[in-house]
Amino acid sequence: MDESTPQRTSTAFPQQKSTDVVMVSFDSVTFHVHSQTILGASDNDFGFLLQPDRRVDSDTSVVQVDEHSEVLNILLHAIYSMSCIPYQPSFEVLQTAVERMEHYGMAVNVHVQPSTPMFDILSSHASDNALHLYALAAHFDLYDLAVFASAHLLSITLSSLTEDMVRRIGAPYLRRLFTLHLGRKEALKRVLITPPRRHHPTLTCSAYSQEQFALDWVLNVAQIVSEASPDISSHYIVALLRPLKDQTSCETCRVNLYERLEQLTEQWGSVKVFTFTSLIDFDISDFSSAQFELRLYADDPISLELGLSHIHRSHNRLYSL
Repeated sequence: MDESTPQRTSTAFPQQKSTDVVMVSFDSVTFHVHSQTILGASDNDFGFLLQPDRRVDSDTSVVQVDEHSEVLNILLHAIYSMSCIPYQPSFEVLQTAVERMEHYGMAVNVHVQPSTPMFDILSSHASDNALHLYALAAHFDLYDLAVFASAHLLSITLSSLTEDMVRRIGAPYLRRLFTLHLGRKEALKRVLITPPRRHHPTLTCSAYSQEQFALDWVLNVAQIVSEASPDISSHYIVALLRPLKDQTSCETCRVNLYERLEQLTEQWGSVKVFTFTSLIDFDISDFSSAQFELRLYADDPISLELGLSHIHRSHNRLYSL
């Protein structure tokens, strides 16, 4: 710190009778804190900056902390279980603070768990920093935060992930992300696969005509499933399938089409649990006997139960040929 730089005092941590430590950031902002509170939240005396055996009634000590005031402010707010939302810190600053917690002996999983101020402010960035938030959560195994972030990751293209991002996310959470996308595609296929119901043949609409109409449905659905992203909306699906009404002159078939569109809108909008027993579009006989049980909950999109042991063995045999 440049001694010629005038010091500023944090409004959140002003001097009080009970404070006994003054922390000074490298940009000359002072934070008046309680040594016992800081030591109680750290397993290494806050980066070995504090004295664990100092007397509470001793003179106030001044500690230089090699952090920017924005980062130190967040760390102290986390220790005191205070919200730093009024400061509107950027995601980058929040991420830096979380990454620095371990340096100061702070348990990340304690300070960033549901119902904590840090969890709340981090999750508020999910809509605009979903991937980086998911990577941060994955890196520190913050499962609940990863669940929250994953709900905003349905629109990303997995092939666009950089090597650095893949490495930071790590295998367990990367697998969950891939499975989330695969599961959503499988759910979409199951919702759409059934064509509109048929009616008794008439002079103007034969059984053959209805078969052709059902085939048109299946062909359109196949294209939708192959091209759709996991976050496709029911409104967009309906917009793609509604033109099928022009493929028939039968009013009953059209009514059945509209009923089916209403049904799929409700089904896709309220998918809570689904299961599937095979991966999508894999045409490898070695995988045919693999048994999966996957459950995807809308409010917990990466709470996935996978029987992957057989697949791992099959994968190893496949690539050892």
